[in-house]
Amino acid sequence: MSIDSATSTRARTGEDVWRQVQEIARTHIDTGEPIYTLTQRVPNWVTRVDEALIYRRSARARSVGDPNNRVSKKMVIAIWDQMVGTGSSLGARERAHGMAFSSAYALVGQLPDPRHRGGHDLYLANPTVALGASSMTHRDASG
Repeated sequence: MSIDSATSTRARTGEDVWRQVQEIARTHIDTGEPIYTLTQRVPNWVTRVDEALIYRRSARARSVGDPNNRVSKKMVIAIWDQMVGTGSSLGARERAHGMAFSSAYALVGQLPDPRHRGGHDLYLANPTVALGASSMTHRDASG
């Protein structure tokens, strides 16, 4: 079943969005294309995707063990929940206890639903996408 058909009949949850972001990240691994941060356009390359984390390396490298080299499921869900709840992603960082979010915002910004207003502010141009009415198409989630 594709992600699109799985979410078309019910509200899209943070879990649904996390799976979509994981899929996008895997595609970027396959293509080698970077994902750019929203504010400073720093290229980031996804290096690994697992159940709860997306690993990346940045053109502005820090130490290999730096926890900021990972995007967590919690970060992505905090951004999505903030957008759905308030119409804007502003405040998501605070809801997730100030974690480094630049790469998380960049990953969520890869979805066709959010629009970038500036800084780390993403908003849902079409709020019905939160209710599962997205027109996104994705490859089969099982493969």
